[in-house]
Amino acid sequence: MSLTEPSPTPNTTKEQELSNCTAKPAPGKRPLRILVPVFLVIVIVAAWLLLNQHANSTDPAVAGRPLSNPHTHLHTVALGGRPGVVYLGTHYGMFTSTDDGRTWPQPRGILNTMMITTIAASLSNPNMLAVTAIPVSGIGQQIGTYFSSDGGNTWQAHNPPDLSPSAYPYTIKA
Repeated sequence: MSLTEPSPTPNTTKEQELSNCTAKPAPGKRPLRILVPVFLVIVIVAAWLLLNQHANSTDPAVAGRPLSNPHTHLHTVALGGRPGVVYLGTHYGMFTSTDDGRTWPQPRGILNTMMITTIAASLSNPNMLAVTAIPVSGIGQQIGTYFSSDGGNTWQAHNPPDLSPSAYPYTIKA
């Protein structure tokens, strides 16, 4: 008999001997063998979410450079209704410069879940803007024409009443 095996007591069966060797968790407590895999799954999912968010981020990689992220490519450029104002329509939103494109102060594009394919600025009222926007994911927002009457701070979708969901708008003019 080895030192690690329990010594049999008289009148015990092999099953009773084996049950005495097995540790039983206290009532109401989960065994460690269940908690470790659950914890590992939580850690793996959290790491995946962080990596996915970083890899798929649409924010510029370099502050002040809207096209520094490889996911964000240029669709259109438009001049604003005021001197020095330039708009960039990208795959993830619209960026605005007020100094002829030398600086781009937005940390992320306006309407950044939309592809901005065209931009029109009113020459008679510089606060009036219109964009053609297509949802990046195809879920949530409505495809079509968006208007701003406050220089691009807020936007409203205004499409023709019978616009087909399969319509793909290409351009807009001021």
